[in-house]
Formats: sequence, C-alpha cells, structure tokens
Amino acid sequence: MYHKNYQIFTQEVRTLEGVPSRVLDLQQLLINTELSLIWRPPNQPNGKIIRYEVILKIREFYGCKDLKLATPNNHIINVSTTDTMITIPDLRPYTSYSAQVVTHNSRHFSIIEERIFDTAQSEIPSETFSQLRVQDWKLMWNAPEDCSTITGSMIARIKIRGISIDKPSIPVITSTNETTISVIVPMIWKDEYDNISIFYGFDIKVVEIDTRRISTSEDLLYLRWQSPLPPLNGKLRDYGIQSCYNVSTYPTYHKEHCKIIANHFNTSCDLWDDYICKDVPITTSAIIQVFAYNVNVTEPGALTSVTEEMLVNIEPDAPGNCTFTINNNSVVDLMWFHPWKTGNRLRSFHVRVVETFSNLRKLSLQKPINESTQYMTYEYPVTQYMRNYSKQLYLYPSTKYLVYIQTVTVANRFSNSTTMEIYTPSTACFETDLNYTVRKSDSTILLNVPSVLNDTQGSMMHVIVKGPNPCDQHLKLSKNLQMQSELKMNETAWQVVEVSTRELAGKQFVIGDNKTYGNGKNCPLKSNKSYQVIIMITEQNSSNKPIILAKLIRIGEIPSMHHGVWFIPLTIYLVTASISYYLCRRKCHKSIEDQMQNEIACQNIQNAEDDNEYESIPSIRYSEQDLSSISEEQSLSNGIIPEELVCIIANDNEKEEEMKSLVKVKDFEDYVKRAIQSESLAKQYKMLSKGQTQPWNYGKLPQNELKNRYRNVIAYDSTRVILEKLPDNAYSDYINANYITGYKVDKRYIATQGPKPNTVLDFWRMVWQENVLIICMVTNIIENGRIKCEQYWPDIGKKKKYGDIIVLNAKHNIFADYCIRTFHVTCGEETRKIEHLHYTAWPDHGIPLYTHSIVIYLKKLLAISPGDGPVVVHCSAGIGRTGIIILCDICLRRAAAEKIIDVFSETASIISERANMINNTQQYILIHLILVECLFSIPVTLPCNEHLPVRIKELKEQLLIQQQRLQNIAWQDKVLRQVTPLPSLSERNRAKNRFPELISNMTNRIYLTRYPESDEDSDYFPAVYVDGVRLQNQYIATQLPMPLTLNDFWRMIAEFKIELILMLQPPDFQDFTCCAIAFSSGEFKPTPYLNITAREVVKMEYYTSQKLLLIDNSEKSSREQPVTILTLTEWKSGRNQSPPPVMVMVNFWQAAEKIIRSDGPIATLCHDGVTGCGLYLALSFLLERMAIERECDVCMAVRAVKRSRPDFVSSQEHLEYLYNAALTFFEYFESYANFS
Repeated sequence: MYHKNYQIFTQEVRTLEGVPSRVLDLQQLLINTELSLIWRPPNQPNGKIIRYEVILKIREFYGCKDLKLATPNNHIINVSTTDTMITIPDLRPYTSYSAQVVTHNSRHFSIIEERIFDTAQSEIPSETFSQLRVQDWKLMWNAPEDCSTITGSMIARIKIRGISIDKPSIPVITSTNETTISVIVPMIWKDEYDNISIFYGFDIKVVEIDTRRISTSEDLLYLRWQSPLPPLNGKLRDYGIQSCYNVSTYPTYHKEHCKIIANHFNTSCDLWDDYICKDVPITTSAIIQVFAYNVNVTEPGALTSVTEEMLVNIEPDAPGNCTFTINNNSVVDLMWFHPWKTGNRLRSFHVRVVETFSNLRKLSLQKPINESTQYMTYEYPVTQYMRNYSKQLYLYPSTKYLVYIQTVTVANRFSNSTTMEIYTPSTACFETDLNYTVRKSDSTILLNVPSVLNDTQGSMMHVIVKGPNPCDQHLKLSKNLQMQSELKMNETAWQVVEVSTRELAGKQFVIGDNKTYGNGKNCPLKSNKSYQVIIMITEQNSSNKPIILAKLIRIGEIPSMHHGVWFIPLTIYLVTASISYYLCRRKCHKSIEDQMQNEIACQNIQNAEDDNEYESIPSIRYSEQDLSSISEEQSLSNGIIPEELVCIIANDNEKEEEMKSLVKVKDFEDYVKRAIQSESLAKQYKMLSKGQTQPWNYGKLPQNELKNRYRNVIAYDSTRVILEKLPDNAYSDYINANYITGYKVDKRYIATQGPKPNTVLDFWRMVWQENVLIICMVTNIIENGRIKCEQYWPDIGKKKKYGDIIVLNAKHNIFADYCIRTFHVTCGEETRKIEHLHYTAWPDHGIPLYTHSIVIYLKKLLAISPGDGPVVVHCSAGIGRTGIIILCDICLRRAAAEKIIDVFSETASIISERANMINNTQQYILIHLILVECLFSIPVTLPCNEHLPVRIKELKEQLLIQQQRLQNIAWQDKVLRQVTPLPSLSERNRAKNRFPELISNMTNRIYLTRYPESDEDSDYFPAVYVDGVRLQNQYIATQLPMPLTLNDFWRMIAEFKIELILMLQPPDFQDFTCCAIAFSSGEFKPTPYLNITAREVVKMEYYTSQKLLLIDNSEKSSREQPVTILTLTEWKSGRNQSPPPVMVMVNFWQAAEKIIRSDGPIATLCHDGVTGCGLYLALSFLLERMAIERECDVCMAVRAVKRSRPDFVSSQEHLEYLYNAALTFFEYFESYANFS
C-alpha cells in the first residue's frame, strides 16, 4: 500500500487454486493394437499440476454390432501419469474407443479432452466358431459365444475332407458369410452329383451290466457304452444322462419334461477297457437317455435310450474266457472274467466239478461198477466285482474232469454253464526209498520194494541190474529202457523182471536167485563186485518220464589196500590245517566232505533270480549212503580233496595275505582295486558255502510246497519266520522268509521271496506280526515277460483288504530308478505307517551298470528309522538282490560305528541264515563297488532348492579336483561293464571315420545287419550306444555322415527305428568329408529298399526342424517310420568349435524332449562324434535327473556318458558349461522341472 509514492504497508497474499484448463493438442498414435497419446500442458493450470488422468473406454465392439448384439459394459481402462504422453498396449482389434485426458491439481480437475478412434481388424483371426453340427444335409455353426472376441468381419471358410474308405480324397473347400452350408460332393466316379452327408451322428450303444444293482439306499441302473466311432463332428469331450417322464416317443434334448441326472462326465469302466460306465438312480415310468458333447459345443449329440427290453432282461450271462492252469500235485487254478451282463447283483459263481474218468488204480478198484458219476460243487461268493476271478481246485491225478461254471444273482437266477474239460497228469511216485539187505552167503540182494503212491492202471514195474558178468540167458534192455536208465556204451545191464506195479510194489524181491521171471533171467551175482539196481515204473499211454529208484550195491567187503595208508596222515594234516584256518578267520568252514557235498549240491542250483522255471528232476535219483560203501578207487578218482584247499595249505603264507578281508575304512578303496586286479574277490567267493547248508524240511512239506516260488529256494528251519497259526490250518505258520542278523542286532532283517498270489495274505500277516515299518522291494512285478512278484498293494489313493488287514496307498514319489510309497496299514483299531522303498532299475539279467542309483537307494534306507521291528527285504526269490541290499546295509552301519569293513565274514554270516544270499562272483564284486561309492564319492550331489546357485558357485571353483576324481574312479565302471576287445578294422572300415585316431575309444559300438549279406565290412558304422537316465542304449552318438557313410547312416536309422535325429552342428560344406543328410524337400533313396520323403525345413530361433517319412521295404510288408531332424544352428560347423550359449543349448534340449516319438534310440550327431555329442548327452542326463529326481549332479552325468566313450567331456571348460546349464535350467525353467 502506497501513499504519495511511499510504501506504508505490505503483505504477501496467495490465491487459492482454481480449475485448470484442458490439455492442449491431444493426439493419438495407433500402431496395430498399441495406443500412444501425446498432449501439451494446459495454458492455465491454476495451480501445480500433480497428474494427468487417462481414461480409455470401449464404445462399441464391431463384432457385436455385426451380430446385432449389445456391447458388454465395464470395458474401461483408467491410468495416471505425470508425463505428457502415455502408451497403452493390447487394445482389442475391430473396436471403437474413446480416449480422454483430464488435468489434476491438488484441488480441482479440468474439463475432459477426448478423441474417438477405431482399431483395425486383425490380420489373423483368433476367434473360433461354436456349435459346429450337422442336420440333414446341412452343416451349421454359430458365431463365437463371446462377441467381444471377434477381431474382424467374419467369413467362414469350410474345408471338408472325406475320411471314409469309399470316399477317398474328395475335398470340399468353400467360403461363406452365412452360418450354414449344404454339403454337395461331386462323385468323381459318377456322371451325376449326389447330395450326401459325410458327417455321421453319434451312435452310442448302451448296454447294461446290472440293470438293477441293489444298493443300501436305492436301486441303481448301471449303464455301459462305447465311445462313438469317428467322424465325430469335432473332438469328443464328455457325456450326459437325462431322465424323461411320460414320453411316448423319444423326445429331443430340449423338452422341458426331461431332467439332467448326470452331466459332463467321462468315467471309464473298472471291469472293461474302452468302455464308459455310469450308474444312475432308477425312476419308474421314466426313460433314461445318454448323449455326448463335443469340445466347444454346448448342445449334445443324438440321444440313445435305455429300452424296456434292457430293463426286463435280468438273465445273467455265463462267465467269460474261462481258462485253467494245472500246477504241482494236481492243484488246478481256474480263472474266468466277469460276465458281460449280470441282470442283477451277483451273489456267487457256482462251480461244479464232475469226474468222468480216472486212471488211478485204487480209485477204480474202490468204485462200485454201478456207481454214478461223482461230482463236487463249490460256491465262490462275490463280495467285490473284479475283472478276473480265480478258484483253486484240489483234484486227483490221472483223472479226467468236466468243470461247469455258472453265474448266480441275488435273485437266485443261474446263467448257462461255461464248460471246461481237464485231465490231470500223473503224479505216481515211490512212497519211500529203496531199502535192501545183502546176503553174503549166496551173493544175493533182498530188495524191500517201496509202495507206489497214485499208481495208475496198466503201469509196469521193471527191475534192472547194471554190473559185470551177466549170465548167458540174460534179457537185454530194449532201446527205450536203455535210454531211460541212462545206459552208457561201455556198461552192461539186463532186465530181471517186468510185472504189473501192484504185483511187486510194497513187497520183497531177491536179486540174483538165478530164476526166470517171464522172459527175464535173474542172473546170479558175483562176490566182491558192485552192482547198480534200478527199479523203474513206466505208465501205459503216458508221455511222462519213468519213475526211477537206483542203488549202487557191493557184494562182499571192501578189501584192504596198503597203498591207501598214506591217506590217513594226509587227512589228519588237512583237518589240522582247516582248524587253524578256521581260528584265523573266526568263521566256521565246512569239513572237506561237507564242502564236497556243497559243490555237488550247487551244480543243480540255478540262479532263481534269472529263471522262475523249476529244474526238472533227474531221471535217476541216487539215495544217500555211507562213504564206506564206496570203494577207495572211486573215492580217489572222484577227487574228494578240493584242489583249492590243497593250494591254500601248500602256500599258506602267500594265501593268507590274499584272503585278508578285514579292512579299515580309509584303506578300503585301494584294497578293493587291488583285490579285483588280483582276482582275490573271486577266490574269496569260491570259499563261501554254496547251496543248502541247513535243514529246510518244514518248507518242503507237501502242505507248504506251493508257498515257495522256487523249488530250490526254501526257508531254513532254524531261522524261518514263524507266523501265528490260523484256525483250522495247521500249516498256516509257514512263509518263505528268514530272519537275518544285522549289525549287533538279532533279527534286524527279514529276507523273503516276492509274494505269490497264494501268499499275499501271509506276507501282510508277517508284516503286521513282526511290527515291520520298512519294506524294501528290489524287483519289478514283471521282468522279461515273466511275473516275478505279485502286486501286494493297492493303487495310489485306494484301499485294499488282505484278510483282516486293510492297506491304504496314501502317497508315492516316483523317481528315475526307484519309487517311495507310504502305506497306512490298519488291523483292528490300530493303524501304522509303513514306508515302501521300491527299486525299479535292476536289469532283467545281471547287475546294474552303475552303482549310483543303488547308493541313493541305500541312503534312503539308512535315513528311515525301522523302529523295533525288522526291515523286510525281498526281490523275486529273496536271494541275490535281497542279499546285496542287506549286506551293504550291514557293512555301512559297521563302517560308521567301528571304521572297519569285512565283507567276507558278513557274507558268510548271512548265507548261514538263508541259502545262496549272494549268487555269484559278479554280485560279490558289486557289493564292494557299492560300498566304495558310498564311502568315497565326492559330495557333489546338490538338491534343487534355494541354495543351489551358491553351491554351484562353490563347486565351479573345484573343477580340477572333480576332473581328477572322474579319472581316478574310471576303473570301477570298467569292472561292471566288461568290455570285449575290439577287433581290428579293415582299411575300408577305417576310412569310414572322419578322425581315425578316435576309433580306439568306441568301446560300446553298434553293429548293423550286413547289406549285402556277403559284404563283411557292411556291419560297421562309427557310432556308440549311450545310456540315458531311465533307459539303457537310449542314445546313439556318431559323427556327421560322410558321403562314404551316408547310405549306412540311413540304414542305421531304419534298422534301429530312430525317429529323432539331433544334429548339434550343421555340416561344414567347405570340408569335403561333409554332406547334407537329407534333401530340403522331395524324395530320395539312400539304399534300394529305403524310400524317404522330406518335407520343407522350418526355421526356429535357434534351430531348424524337418519332418521326413521313411518307408522300409526290406521285409515282405513295408513299414512306415516318421523321422524328425532338429539341427542346432548356433553351434558353428567344424571341429573344436566353442559350444553355443548355455540358454540356447537348454532350449534346444527342451525342444527335443517335446518331440513325440516311439521307444527307439535318439541319434545325436556332431562333427567328430565326440566333442558335441559328449557335452549334449551329459547335459541331457543332468537336466533329466534334475527334472525327475530334483537333484543336480554334474559328475554323475559325465561319468554316465563316459562309460560309452572315455573321451566324452574331457575338459574343465565343459564341466563348467554343464554347471552353468544346470543353473540356467533351475532359474529359467522352474515350471518345467517342477522343483517347487
């Protein structure tokens, strides 16, 4: 304030903010579906501008407008910015938008500045038509169900291709703006046009299993049908069922009086493959109708009704596919399928067994002449529906039966009978051994001929004598009897008598009385001579082998022999030396005679792990006799003194060191390496007892025989698990299982066979009785096409009752080489949790090729507490694999506690408790290698968790140590994979290698079938097998083909049925040894019998893909084989090129994994067949284990591929590359591997 130019008062005043003006020059820039808005600030902000509000509204969807539909609301985008421009992506095509900008200061906002604009139509439509259907001769469809998804004006382009056999290759292609089109197809083999439909309606044939299956609350109708046959007018999705009331004719789906009672289901039948099943409530006076839906179609297909005839037809069908198996002792297993239709709830199966003929001698004598046919009946109650049913029948041998099986419902209706004729084989045998008395006075032998069990009519008994000096009138053996009695060329034998079995069985007979019996002369015997007496039974009209008893009998005393005196001091010396050796070893070894018996017994014992067939019984069975009854000449010539024991005594000092097996843990690896090289382990194994060394009489009883899976693997009486007996079953305490002593714990393990169908209940009784919390299973259910073990647990998430015990399969985790299941087992009111460790990677024959997976399996076992009960371990026979697991567990626990290992003594201990626990030298060596890896492997296995990046960083600083360790343990893999020395190659075959210096490392090379057959060099191709994580020989690694080997390359692709080829480098066309492996398109013939059609190459970011069709005409019928070639373009051509970026290689591996292919191997190719192949295959092994096992182990992956070629992955740079690949896979592909 001024007065006469003088300031008399001053004060600063600020006005309040006002309404800002609108923004200036608002412009929009639209590129495809991305909007950019640009503007200038307002001239009059009237305050400080704090933000601009941008509002984007959809005014109209033109797709909805075209269909005359209202535009849906709520399509508004509201964003704010402090800049004078903004970009908004992902706008909808074919849409009208309003863009508004509003200025805001702290108190007010401006007037809206608006621009209206349209987005263009999309060049490529993304929407799909709905409700594709056919009616009469018209094909119809609806617009997309959501009109807001329409990206442009729609024109339907219809392409119809005939797929029926009688309408081949007649295309219909047209376009229309309508939603319907008549299907008019020109018939090229006719002059006129036919108005036809090539779309068929659904034809769902509904058949019933139980028309009225009675439940506790209501009647249920159980429906069954098959999926409709193509064409289906689309892709079948699921089914629905409706109930319609008061309908005289079949209504359409839209009638209001029809009610949906089940919708959108696709339930497979439990009892039949390829059928859909559903049960629905039955309602009187209603018609049940079934219909199907296609994908993206809301309306159902044609209706199929349940007819009245189906409902009233309550007669059950007969059981289906009835078969039988005859086991030992005339035990017959009957098997049949669930009947196709039962008409009502099943009550039982009625089994009637009618005896029509018997060849048994006693039964035929006991049966009255006028007695009617005998029969037996059995009722098989049905408590639960199953696909297959079985019943054991205990029948007479040598008897013919007719077996009738009928289905019986709860309404007491019987089906027709299914009939089978069964003829049980003979089981005739001697009741006891052959006893005799030698009469010295007249040089005769009095035989006490044993009785014959299950004797048959017409059977004959032959008495045969082998020995010196027959009489002149002796009856020579027929050729048939010579063969059956195993008469040798230099032996003399005669038949004494041939009579009916009933005349001689159970009576006495004198050999050598010089009498005549029929055509045979009973020649007198000479004193001081040995004779073999054979009693043989032959059965009339039978192909069975004869039943034979044989005795070697001497007439007179064994003469004294002066030259035998030397044997006494030698025997004393041997016994003394054996006792000394026993004290040193602290283990009991058998006497010389026992070892001899073990060796003899062992000759007839086969490896039951490899073959589940019983050994045939020798045709001549010698009875036991005293050593005194064998002449000294025979004793000495039979070699009673084992050669290896003589060596041990003669070279005592030298062998003591060689057989030393008690080793400190720190020295164990060197000890194993030396012992394998010197073959000491093989010699140790030879010293172990083989075969049966303890009585197993209880398991051999007839009542228990069928409980044993193998006839030569039976539980020792002294260590067998004794079950609590069941009521009315005196022999229910037997199971083929033995207690095994653990480290300082009695009965720590139970070694048992894999359960049989008739021992599953006993197995679970044992598990419950012994309070077992861990079951180790070391076999698959089926191996090499043979059943090795019955599945004794339910499927995941299901319960199953085994006697009084209920088993719930609560959880399972599947890994590459094993599966861990958790069972909840309930008996009465108590429930226990049992861990089931199932090792699945043991090959059908032999031993695993690498030990790492067994080591991981053992560590899982060590980590679980067994509680107070034993650990059950089983394979198929309960020996071999079972022994390996138990022995390794014992040794590892002792190593942890005492820092010492003694495999030999621990093996001797467990084989004294169950026979043949270690089957062969290979298994004995494998145990040592497993222990070496458990105790000395570098801890480089990393769990895939949040600590993985840090741990990988640490291990990358130790690459030299890891590389050195891989070199140091290579000898272990050579032991397990015995490599046959490679034959020298011809000059012609050496020329097939781009780098001949690499030939020596092809230890696992492939062999081709010769073509032509006369060309000896045509079986060679420079390629090797490489194992994968789950499959042996999953890959074939080779060089990029040369012009010289291109034909052989395609022969390999066809012969090994390879459907995926991975070219890690493109060919170097500057190198004259390189060539293209396929045309870019068109046909070519690499050999006269191969035709290959190549399609165009598709280029991806890092690789190219090409599809080919190979037709192999080498056999009578040609075979088609699809082939995919993926070529990695980022790895430069030529040798010693740096690999591509890690991300590229991991992406390439993922692309290869997604290719659908059959079980044939995958071919991997690089310039030299080594550098790139080794790196990629190690990377594949590494990433697959990360995805499956959730573990990262670079050294294991490298070791796995080096077994095929030692020169794979030979540099530290490649080790580091693999660690980087693991880290990349973990960080960028977590969803693929599912690490979480």
